[in-house]
Amino acid sequence: MLALGVDLLQYCLATVIWWLFYRKKEREGVHEDTELDHSFWLEVPINLAFWVKIISVGGSYVLIFKFLLRTLSFT
Repeated sequence: MLALGVDLLQYCLATVIWWLFYRKKEREGVHEDTELDHSFWLEVPINLAFWVKIISVGGSYVLIFKFLLRTLSFT
């Protein structure tokens, strides 16, 4: 459940961050064909959410594996 929540958070963060970035550039009058640079820090929350999602999925698989070992134990 955590992985799904963080996945949704990652997409929402990315959508809002990039929408605000491009909207700001549009209001500044930057032409559509102009090559844009952005701050490294714009990507940090998106990447952080990505790694939290990966770690939570990995943790979920560890818990499932432990459950299966206990349940299917033949001893």
